Amino acid sequence: MTNLVSTDTKETTSQQIAAAKQSNADTKFENRIKRKDGNLVDMLWSIKWSPQEMSFFCVAHNNSERKELERMKQEFVAMLSHDLRSPLNSVQAFFTMISDNVYGPLSEKGMMKVKSLEDTIAWLIEMISDLLDIDKIEAGLFDLNLKTVSLKSVVEKANDALHSLAEKQDIDIELPNTDAIVAIDQELFMRVITNLISNAIKFSKPNSVVKIEIEQLSDKVELRVIDSGPGIAPENQEAIFERFRQVRGAETENRRSSGLGLAVARAIVEQHRGSIGVKSELGKGSTFWVCLPSGAGEVG
Repeated sequence: MTNLVSTDTKETTSQQIAAAKQSNADTKFENRIKRKDGNLVDMLWSIKWSPQEMSFFCVAHNNSERKELERMKQEFVAMLSHDLRSPLNSVQAFFTMISDNVYGPLSEKGMMKVKSLEDTIAWLIEMISDLLDIDKIEAGLFDLNLKTVSLKSVVEKANDALHSLAEKQDIDIELPNTDAIVAIDQELFMRVITNLISNAIKFSKPNSVVKIEIEQLSDKVELRVIDSGPGIAPENQEAIFERFRQVRGAETENRRSSGLGLAVARAIVEQHRGSIGVKSELGKGSTFWVCLPSGAGEVG
């Protein structure tokens, strides 16, 4: 079989075959083989050694289409990063200078238009950044800076950052009265908590309360963010964690969102060996929960 393998993947293939024979377990690996016309084809192999038969059992799949899709995805991500985000940052800076009257005063109507465009540019930059970050996180390219911290203290920092949004929406935030220790990348995990709290604020009814709870569960810690929003139908509760999926009620359809926040949150939580989900009933609000390995038990 190795005679068919391309030169650049021959050594890896030999190593994988040897490992499969030694472990006597199913082994999967990728390589490239030569066709009769001399062209190379990407392949995905699944092999297992049978001591009884003294033979390998192999299944090979043509992997060229998936590899091409991966290449296109990489080109798309590079385009987002270099060809879109950089010009948008320049446009955002230009609108900021206009808002600061660098080029002279504008009418009230003109300033309102500039503010609207500035917000739109900021939203586009955030969406691009989220999309790039999801790929990095899922690919394991983020080096987690894990530290043992008080989860309640991180929640309080997130609450401070979102105070003006809650005040604007006439929402009260009820902070947890218990605490627990977790090992997290605090800066990265702040994005999870701020996303969950900001969503709860946006989708809650005015003059209502968003409640945050922390509970120690054996060797796990659960964080819950409870809102009084429109709720989410059971068939949509998994979909909201997918990219570009927004399934809240019709009354919220005018609220701008990239549809990436919960996808980013799930990617970050899973990198922390945790899980995330939602419990909800239409018309009765939603409870978003995050479950993490316990750092050092309950405190406070």
